[in-house]
Amino acid sequence: MKETEENRITSVTSGHLQMGGHDLSDRCFEINMRTKIASDNVQYWNRQFHDTKGSNALNHPDLNRALIERWVAICEEKNDEKRQVLYDKLSEFGRAVLEKIRDARFQEVEGVSVFR
Repeated sequence: MKETEENRITSVTSGHLQMGGHDLSDRCFEINMRTKIASDNVQYWNRQFHDTKGSNALNHPDLNRALIERWVAICEEKNDEKRQVLYDKLSEFGRAVLEKIRDARFQEVEGVSVFR
């Protein structure tokens, strides 16, 4: 966070990028261990998607959007049990994506591998 006015966050920066507006409060979360753990989990899956062989053919914009939606839900959830369910769903999503990537690499048509 960079600037606030009347309990509204009006400017944020990552050190490289800056974003400003009338009220960015709905896009910001308190920096605490819960948010850090959620961020680390989402970053883990994002790296898995990028590091997987053949990842240049993936739909990274939509995958990233799906990860961010899950991150927001985790950050907004105050109940520990419900948050754990959201973490489980995040892991299920990540594993399902990786499984689809692995399955695609073994696709054949009449004995000819479709992907290298």
